[in-house]
Amino acid sequence: GPRRSRGSPIMPISRADGEKFGKDWMAAFAAGFTENNHPVTLKPFLADKLTWDWSDGTKGEGEPAGKDGPCTKMSETWGAMVDSFNLPTFQTVVDTTNAKVIMTGPLIINVTGPGSLVPNQLVHNPICFVMTLDDKGKATKWECYWDNEDPGMAKALGNVMAKMPKQ
Repeated sequence: GPRRSRGSPIMPISRADGEKFGKDWMAAFAAGFTENNHPVTLKPFLADKLTWDWSDGTKGEGEPAGKDGPCTKMSETWGAMVDSFNLPTFQTVVDTTNAKVIMTGPLIINVTGPGSLVPNQLVHNPICFVMTLDDKGKATKWECYWDNEDPGMAKALGNVMAKMPKQ
């Protein structure tokens, strides 16, 4: 059975379990953009308490779908701005000892804004997810890295912001 690493509170995972998590996570994450419903699509993958840290400065600790949780943030930001998320190929690295699943690859997103304010703004910006899993195979830490200064992404987001109703 699984054994604890000396001095580590984390239970190791198998490479097969980590690769399955990565494949299933990416499918669920991409699916969340279709209906802007990441709290639903990601629920099976996230522990009840989670920490998160993303390249755009989004970070915190708490319930994934809570008021300030990452799934809620997704629906208010990226989920509302992006109508498709396509990672045509990605690589998964499994750190079996520390129960981390790292997924990275060439991301293509279509930044249209809510209700397709600006159609067909494809942005290519590679992405990396680092997920730390608990002994139930659910993520307790969600790190996400990308080039937050990518000029194509900044232009697409600016085009959407310019068309959004003033509040």
